[in-house]
Formats: sequence, structure tokens, C-alpha cells
Amino acid sequence: GNLVAQLVSPQGRGGSINWRSIASFGAFNAVVTGPLTHYLYRLLEAAVPRNVKYAPVYRVAIDRLLFAPPYLVVFFFVVALLEGLSVQAAIQRVRLVFWTALKMNWKVWTVAQYVNFSYVPSQYRVLCANVISFLWNIYLAYSR
Repeated sequence: GNLVAQLVSPQGRGGSINWRSIASFGAFNAVVTGPLTHYLYRLLEAAVPRNVKYAPVYRVAIDRLLFAPPYLVVFFFVVALLEGLSVQAAIQRVRLVFWTALKMNWKVWTVAQYVNFSYVPSQYRVLCANVISFLWNIYLAYSR
């Protein structure tokens, strides 16, 4: 996603590719996002079983309201550090992009997760989220 964002952004056209940024996104997503979403989905399945009325709605609410805000803070902060920014600069980046990214996250991921939790079999939910994450990572990389 980060590479695509760099290729389509006005700053990236004709310029050099920031491989450190690509590696930072990739490392964070491989080490944190992948395992975290796997266990989050298992936790949501256990906390709100399918037989609970409106289970997908409850799962989406938990995911969007309890998971998304701290996840985005950690994402922007850690990726900034991996890209070589200082702690102060990483905090500034979080302050600069967090609220806008969170609002967009709620717009995109609320619908996506409702579909994921309602119609996708549990063994394929992480895969479904990964496909959506590719597009989401383009947005995140572009928005910074």
C-alpha cells in the first residue's frame, strides 16, 4: 500500500521511492497488525458469539470504538519511529494526522467490518481484512 501511495502521490511522481517508509509499514503490519487482528477476531468471536442478537453490530462497535483509536495512535507513532523520526516528531505526527485518520477509519472500516463480521466465515476474516487493509494502507501512507 505504501509503495502504491508513493507512486500515485504528486510528490512521488518522478521522484525516488522511500524504501525505509515501505519497510516501516511492512514491518509494523507483519509484526503487529497481522497477529493482533487474528487474536482480536478470536476475542470478538468469544465475547460476542454468533447466536447473540445483533452480534455483528456489537463486534463492529467494539472494534471501531475500543480497538481503532489506540491502534491508530500506536501505528502512526511506531511507524514514525521506524522511519527514523525522533520521539517528539513521532508525537507531532500522531497529533497532526490522528483525528482525520480516525474519522476516515470509522467511515471505511465500519462498513467493511460489518460485512466481514456478518458474511465472511470466521476462518477468512483476517484475509478479508488484509485485502481491505491494502487499500487502507494506501490512504494512510498518502495522508501522512
